[in-house]
Amino acid sequence: MKGPFGQRTLPYVAWFHIVITPLGTNETEVKVRTVVAKVLAGVALGHGGMTKGTIEIPPVRAEEEAVMATIAEEIERNVESGRRDH
Repeated sequence: MKGPFGQRTLPYVAWFHIVITPLGTNETEVKVRTVVAKVLAGVALGHGGMTKGTIEIPPVRAEEEAVMATIAEEIERNVESGRRDH
């Protein structure tokens, strides 16, 4: 975001809807959809006092893919260790 002090990176915050469906013995379908995506930008005055200001943004595909990659890594780690409880 371009501000009075030049270009800056804003923290990204998102809520995801994740659906995991078993397809067979060794197959799982994972769907990740962004429900809300925002960046934190400064502060705002709310009913309870000061709070972080946010700007709603479109979903970021790279973030959805990062969530899917994390799930895939965890599944692989569980398969390698023989765990089936997660």
